[in-house]
Amino acid sequence: MNKVVLSIAVLLASPVFAQQLPTAIPQTKFASGQDVVPYFEGWIRNKDGSFDMVFGYFNRNWQEELAVPAGPDNLVEPGGPDRGQPTFFLPRRQGWVYRVRVPSDFGKQVVTWTIKANGRTEKAYGELMPVEEITERIVMTRGNLNPGDDDPNRPPAITIAPVQTVSVSRPVTLVTTVTDDGLPKPRPVVERASVSDATRIQAQANASVAPRPRGLTVSWMQLRGPAKVTFDATGALSVVDGRASVDARFSAPGTYVLRATANDGALATKSDVTIVVGGGAEGERPIVDNERVTVWLQSAGAAPAGPPPHAGDAVWVSLSRLGDAAYNPASVGGRGVFIVLKDRRVPALENTSGYPNAFPRPGVRKILENDRVIVWDYSWRAGQPSPMHFHDKDVVVTYVADGALTSTTPDGQSTMNEFTAGTVRFNTRDRAHTEAIAKGQPRAIITELK
Repeated sequence: MNKVVLSIAVLLASPVFAQQLPTAIPQTKFASGQDVVPYFEGWIRNKDGSFDMVFGYFNRNWQEELAVPAGPDNLVEPGGPDRGQPTFFLPRRQGWVYRVRVPSDFGKQVVTWTIKANGRTEKAYGELMPVEEITERIVMTRGNLNPGDDDPNRPPAITIAPVQTVSVSRPVTLVTTVTDDGLPKPRPVVERASVSDATRIQAQANASVAPRPRGLTVSWMQLRGPAKVTFDATGALSVVDGRASVDARFSAPGTYVLRATANDGALATKSDVTIVVGGGAEGERPIVDNERVTVWLQSAGAAPAGPPPHAGDAVWVSLSRLGDAAYNPASVGGRGVFIVLKDRRVPALENTSGYPNAFPRPGVRKILENDRVIVWDYSWRAGQPSPMHFHDKDVVVTYVADGALTSTTPDGQSTMNEFTAGTVRFNTRDRAHTEAIAKGQPRAIITELK
């Protein structure tokens, strides 16, 4: 009996830390090598009956920023792999960054976002479950469930100035214009007494970092791109006289999508800009390069030539002879654009938007068509917005005249697109919008990819 009591006493006297429960193991912070987890944040009901599936992501790394291009390692289904999802992932949690619009009859179908990073695959599933319905205000407030029915504050409006030709050799200045109703009123700055003044109560300071700007601010983040974009100022930038600007540097050529967020201290509004970055002088590097096309710009002074070396099938769009385009030309001259087609083919999407397909439409001229492309010549007309239409195919838009267009989606959101002759844009399918002239007399050669 005494032996039993002695054994129990020995056990009770043993150090507590001799056995540590698994739940008590402190978290390890990994600088790199971890995966990226997509998150389904919820769904939003649109006025036209469609729904927006809202996603975010969690990059488990504390430092590593990952570029995962759309494809087998980063795909959205159905309709993918590329449905405009982020392809550049910042560290840690990034919420409410990406939307997939689905039709009103989507029912019990599921939108799946799959990301494979550092050897591990993660998935997020978006479903129209009633418990997961959210509102635009929840996104604007980053999760505040207050419906704001009696709140007079209105979200700020933000516009990004058009971006001209960009190369890796020099930075570009991104300028945003922001308007707001002045609500909520910024909190007054608390003046801290001098440390030597023992007669006054001192305000507590818990950090030595610079305080967040008060009032209206703009912040930038990268959504897509083949490499990191470096901003000369990070965090929230104060809006002064309705404007805020920042310089951005691109480390590699390609197509990038950047997002500017205007915040009045309570509500936030987002606006995206697509920037095509070349390698420097014309002809040195492609101005667009993705899984479907590589686009080269040929200088006006170049000698007549065929497509660039090692190219596949190509569409030539002349910038010297407007309206002239050819497929696999034997020779070309003057300034123009080569759209080199890659092997990846994507079938056209089924149009369930309720709007007609983008092409054909009144005022457009078909230049050529084969089993790879359809090429259209289109001029916008002042005072005659294009009809609301649906893009069922990826397109390469080559602008052959200077101008600016206002693009408006069915839910009323508008963006400005300014360009010069020779500007090339790659626009993905699954988009519905109408366009109206904002400046100039825009004209473009539009290549639909089959």
